[in-house]
Amino acid sequence: MPEEKKVVELRILENDFSVKAGESEDYIREIATFVNDELTRVKERNPFTNHIRIAILGCMNITELLFEAKKDVLIAERKQEEEANNINLVKEELKTAGEEINELKESKLQLVEEKEQLQKEIEEKNELLNQYREHLKQANYRQKAEHCQRR
Repeated sequence: MPEEKKVVELRILENDFSVKAGESEDYIREIATFVNDELTRVKERNPFTNHIRIAILGCMNITELLFEAKKDVLIAERKQEEEANNINLVKEELKTAGEEINELKESKLQLVEEKEQLQKEIEEKNELLNQYREHLKQANYRQKAEHCQRR
């Protein structure tokens, strides 16, 4: 169902207007006040100019404001796009760094496992070495004992 349009009575540059509007009455009055203020400024700067010229000059001024606002919006959109691109780059860098961290963690785990394995091997070798030393001591002791018995 289409929105019901309201009739708003306005006064712009000493002229009365009836406007049908789908927007709120306050919004329409705010626009009319802005236009009236701009036209009044133009009329004050050009007191002997007719209403048509005042309206055209006012339209030019308001259009200039509109174009500046559009330009500002485009600049803001470009900045926002650049910032979004920068955020995406940072996200990619974070993702890459996270992957590198995970790889380093895996590498560390492997090194820890290898270290533990090597430590076990060293302990086993030390145990064997101690056993050989003990055998050598016993062999030396027997040799000395045999040598002493021969004398």
